Amino acid sequence: VFRTESGPLKEVLDRIDERANYGDTASGRYLTDEFAKEPFGWDFEVVRLLVLSLLRAGKIEATSKGQTLDTVTGVEARDTFSNNNLFRQAAFRPKKGIEFEELVKASESFRETFGSEVKELNAGAIVAELRKEVAHNEDAVASALATLNAHRLPGGVVLDDAIGQMKAILRGSEDNAIATFNTSHRAIKDAIKRAVELEQALSEPRLIDLERARKAQGVLWSFLSQESDIADELRTRAAALEDLLARETFFKELPAIEQHTKAIETEYGRRFADALDARVAAYTKAFERLVKTPGWTEIDEDQQRRLAEPFERGQERDAEHVPILQLRADRDACEGRLRAAVAELRRTIDGERVVTVSVGSYFAGGVETEEQLEAALDGVREECARLIGAGKKVIIQ
Repeated sequence: VFRTESGPLKEVLDRIDERANYGDTASGRYLTDEFAKEPFGWDFEVVRLLVLSLLRAGKIEATSKGQTLDTVTGVEARDTFSNNNLFRQAAFRPKKGIEFEELVKASESFRETFGSEVKELNAGAIVAELRKEVAHNEDAVASALATLNAHRLPGGVVLDDAIGQMKAILRGSEDNAIATFNTSHRAIKDAIKRAVELEQALSEPRLIDLERARKAQGVLWSFLSQESDIADELRTRAAALEDLLARETFFKELPAIEQHTKAIETEYGRRFADALDARVAAYTKAFERLVKTPGWTEIDEDQQRRLAEPFERGQERDAEHVPILQLRADRDACEGRLRAAVAELRRTIDGERVVTVSVGSYFAGGVETEEQLEAALDGVREECARLIGAGKKVIIQ
């Protein structure tokens, strides 16, 4: 025997009743979130057990994947209560017989939801008109949901929950259809309204703009946020953009989303242009130094082309998809690539006679006195003399 008139089961049943009286469904997600708060603090498993007990006691019915569940022994109920996600998505309502008061409530809810009156106040007529209206609007809600999912936009849960209720109305018995509608008409009305608003707002250009906004927030700002000299105003805009893109009502904020997106794109574009200009300037200067290196004219065109290729590539401005960090890294690597190219040029001309001596290693610890300076220079001199004595041609770097 389940005691539903007091204690924990009554608390859960009261919440389900409250939502039903308001014309909305109590989903598993809603119940677990509500009872996780003070003064309850119940965890997910406890709430699920209590809801299952109410269903077993015959006090509530459930809707899951468009199916109405009024018993715990069916396959659908077992699947719903053994799968965490399905339980969160399921909707629960009080189990009531279809009395005249329920028919009156369904008539009023019909007028509020669809803006017209039912012709007759009996279950058959109400369900027939209800299913006609639900079928007429189901495709629009499903299409809006598909658009949100395809473009990874928020707000799909509201539409998905409503579609589940709409399917239950279309597929269930007359009693279940009326009971489902009376406890979910507000959610269905909101979903239909949301679908219309989304269809009007999410034109193809707007969807492209939202994709730009997501890129600005997720990719461009991810880089800019690491820069040390970013203005506080831009940080505020980035935070606002992240918040707007996460809202279910994002489609009502498209002008603000576009403004924040443009600000981030502009700042990124400025820094990208600076980085590209710096890379082009570095490689242009390096290329000029390379072709003026003694011996350049002594190698053939194929060898010249091979040595010059990195510097010609570094001067290209067709770098739209290259990250700023890569542009900066290429610029910083330019001097090393020039030294490597000059060394390769020498080896091409002089063969194995060419060796490289790095003076940096002789000054690695720094120089503080004239004695240290003389010692380092002597070391360089001795190494060069040894290599020259061995018949090598020394290149100092």
